[in-house]
Amino acid sequence: MAHRPLPIQQFPDMALMKIFGLMKPLDVVFMTQTSSKMKTIIRKNSRTRPISMMLISDAKGSYVSIMWGESVNTYIELIVSRTPCGYVDHKDGLKFHPKLFGCITYCTGLYSGYCAIIDFLNELYFIDSFSIDCHWKTQKEMKSIVQYAKTVGLKLDYVRLIGSLTCKSENKEMLNECKEAGTVYLQASEICDFNDLQVDRLTLEHPKNFGVNHLLTTLRCKSVILLDAYLPPDELNEFLHVWKNGNDTFGYFELDRDYDLRSVIGGLEATSVESVVLDGRRVQKFLPYKCYRFNKADGTRALVYCLHFKFIVRIEK
Repeated sequence: MAHRPLPIQQFPDMALMKIFGLMKPLDVVFMTQTSSKMKTIIRKNSRTRPISMMLISDAKGSYVSIMWGESVNTYIELIVSRTPCGYVDHKDGLKFHPKLFGCITYCTGLYSGYCAIIDFLNELYFIDSFSIDCHWKTQKEMKSIVQYAKTVGLKLDYVRLIGSLTCKSENKEMLNECKEAGTVYLQASEICDFNDLQVDRLTLEHPKNFGVNHLLTTLRCKSVILLDAYLPPDELNEFLHVWKNGNDTFGYFELDRDYDLRSVIGGLEATSVESVVLDGRRVQKFLPYKCYRFNKADGTRALVYCLHFKFIVRIEK
């Protein structure tokens, strides 16, 4: 059923407080459109309830997904239009039109629409973090939106860039805006220099022309996952030697391929083990020559193993 404005002017303040505790973000958004008299009460209470938001722009359209906890509550769809339905410019007021699973708002462009929604939600809520999921065709606008979100104090958490990212300057500039995000996911990227990234997780799906020299530029990240990619055993061995002798925060690497580890661990002074404790609690058993342990130069112990058709390197905890 579509959302309808709630007649909050009928509720006394104390009753509103109790009702408010059960409300979802979009309910609060619609309530702000029904009575300016109650906005102060709504803002005061809603800002104690953190939300996160995802800015999505792909072939299907442009949306804002409002998330409360681990569940997605609703979508706000942006329609770029100058029709009689009305539109908003950045810093102007917003008008939300109900639809079945969320609402629509009209805007003159992606930048003005996203920034207006960010301002609106940031005034009502404490926004814990924001994320972006966009196609490379909209990355110019999204880069400006990310820059604006940072100026109003929002933390960038997750970034997913879809499509072929070339080594052109505008692509590198977009990636540079994401260098301190929690997670970066790149699909079919031609960009292979990641020296400036310091993210918790970097995922590369089907990277183009990717080799060991490019993998070595990821060592400032905490973890790296390669999907639909291949590195020959001798290049993996070269990478392991550099990582073994370094002192960095890199602690996890995963590649969705199986290997004969004996062709990978040469010169590491590694020992074959058949049982290890992963993540501090789970005992994992291995077939012979499917898991090796070696010591890094900084004194930490590391594991290299194949499990469920994945090649994994990690710090042993």
